Amino acid sequence: MIFIWLQHSLWLGDNGIKESLHVSKEISRQEEKNDKIKNDIDQLQAEVDAINNSSEIIEEIARSKFNMIKPCEVFYRFVS
Repeated sequence: MIFIWLQHSLWLGDNGIKESLHVSKEISRQEEKNDKIKNDIDQLQAEVDAINNSSEIIEEIARSKFNMIKPCEVFYRFVS
């Protein structure tokens, strides 16, 4: 009877093998999410550094995203 109780506790208990496997899978999933977020942060930081170090990039962003032009420039849009 004690053996059965010990086996039950080992496999199905609160801190048993089943729970341990579940927690291990959750840790792996969370580490994958963390790695993806870290890569996103690194990419954004590289963009911020590029913007801080180059006025050409700022001009490119202003032109492409905000349709800004320099004084005395004419903007042409070709629609196909």
